[in-house]
Amino acid sequence: MEEKITAELLNVLENSEKIEDYFSEIEESSDKDFLTYFNEQDQIQNINKADLIRDSQIDRTYAYQILQGRKNPSRDKIIALCLAGKFTLLQCQRALSYGKEAKLYPKIKRDAVIIFAFNKGLSVLETEELLNDFKLDTLNKFN
Repeated sequence: MEEKITAELLNVLENSEKIEDYFSEIEESSDKDFLTYFNEQDQIQNINKADLIRDSQIDRTYAYQILQGRKNPSRDKIIALCLAGKFTLLQCQRALSYGKEAKLYPKIKRDAVIIFAFNKGLSVLETEELLNDFKLDTLNKFN
């Protein structure tokens, strides 16, 4: 089930006869994790994993461990995988949420650059260059 946006949740809550109805409506998506959400996205199902990993600029072994569920990705790794997977900004925000990481926040300069990258469809490498131009930490600074 696709995660409901806040407006939809408010609508369900307003139209629920009992609070239990609301909780049962949202319960389905609350157990989802990053990897499950990531793999459910249509564009990921059509991408070769080797290409995705190459495009993410994440160390190959570590990236495979993430995609096999053996490692939990950091915030920057989730962002890199989402950029490589051609996610929309909304899809990335949801992936961050499922990964229990902070969403991108436009008042933070580094996050604003990353949001810009999603909105312009930039690659990980192009995003890294843009972050570097502003003397901000890159996504794969420890790779």
